[in-house]
Amino acid sequence: MRCEQCSKFVGLETQDPEESDSRVEYSGGSFQVAVDFRSVRNCAECSSEMKDFEGSAEGEFPLEDLDGWTDLSEEQRKELTKALEDGSIEPSLEVECGSTDESGGSRYRKNILTTTFPITISVEYGHPSPKTLTISGDVQAEAAASEYNELM
Repeated sequence: MRCEQCSKFVGLETQDPEESDSRVEYSGGSFQVAVDFRSVRNCAECSSEMKDFEGSAEGEFPLEDLDGWTDLSEEQRKELTKALEDGSIEPSLEVECGSTDESGGSRYRKNILTTTFPITISVEYGHPSPKTLTISGDVQAEAAASEYNELM
C-alpha cells in the first residue's frame, strides 16, 4: 500500500485494538459477552494510520462454567439462576487489553486478522457472607484484511 506521508509503498503493522464498549447479559442459562473495538493498521515506516476496522468480539459462556458452581447446593444454584434471570443480581465484566494476530495471506488465501480480548465475568452471590463466582475466557472476532477501511 502507498503511504502519502512517506511517498512510497510500505508494509503495514497492526496496533493493539482499542476497546470502545463492552457488555455482558444473562439469558437462557448462559452469559452473552460483546466487546466493541477499533483495530488500526499503520505504515511500517512512519506509523501513520492507513486502515481501520470497527467490529465486535462476541462469546457465550454457560452458567455452569462459573468457578465455584459445583460447590453450591442445588437450592443455591436455583436461587442464583432465578436472581440472574429476574435481574436482582447483575453480572460484571472485566476486559483486558486485546491483541490482533494475522494469518493466511499466502498465495490464493485471504489475509485474516483475528482480534482477541481476554475477559472475566464476575457474579457476587450469597447471604450473609457473599462470595464472588467467576468465569474467565476469550472473545474473538475475525476480519479479512480487505474488510479494513482505507484512511488515506
